[in-house]
Amino acid sequence: MTAVLKKELSYYFKSITAYFMAAALITVCGILFYLRTVYYAEQSMLASSMPPGTAPKLNFNSAILASLPATVSFVMIFFVIPATTMHVFAEEKKNGTLEMLFTYPFTEFDLIAGKYIGSILAILPGAALTALFPIFLLKYMPGMDLGYLAAGYTGIILACLAGTAIGIWASSLTSSQILACSITILTFLILWLIGGSADLMDGIGREFLNAVSFSSNLETFTKGTIELPAVVYFIGLTLFFLYLTYYNLTSRKWRG
Repeated sequence: MTAVLKKELSYYFKSITAYFMAAALITVCGILFYLRTVYYAEQSMLASSMPPGTAPKLNFNSAILASLPATVSFVMIFFVIPATTMHVFAEEKKNGTLEMLFTYPFTEFDLIAGKYIGSILAILPGAALTALFPIFLLKYMPGMDLGYLAAGYTGIILACLAGTAIGIWASSLTSSQILACSITILTFLILWLIGGSADLMDGIGREFLNAVSFSSNLETFTKGTIELPAVVYFIGLTLFFLYLTYYNLTSRKWRG
């Protein structure tokens, strides 16, 4: 596994892939965070000039700290993860080196684990750096609830773990990186939109759709809470897609 992990990290960090994705993520999320913060400041100044009892109640924690993890997660899921993981197995298939890897003295589990961990280590640093945005404001917002931030970024980590598993599964299906990227985005979109479909149903159907929805489970973290069912959901999703990847590789090996 160590050899595969080193090879994967070398691919990411000796090329511009990891740096470009991190820079794009930080830039997009930074701009959105800045715009939300400026808007909040303007609304706070407007509220302070209103007569007592008429001003709207503004909460920095729910207005800003809750929105940042949601934004970071969305950008990671639909842009960073698909673009980062699309090469993992698709490139090996295209170059004809996947079969050669099967002859090396490590198992399919080692191969998947090395590539998966390497992808995670390339993806998470960019997300972690976005946490610096609100930390820079601690001096000006002494009432900032860092619990919102901690819960939100716990959700981001879990979403990235599950998302990366989906990405490498999609990459194991094809030799085309573009197709792998498209399958990843489509899978995310289906899991994301399930939450919106839940609003059209009642009772058990609604509860079930919310339970299997990526967006609904992620929302619990962006609200500043860490709930066990949501944690189990993301861990279960990660293990499920890693198993599908393992199944795809072992099936290809025996067919070969």
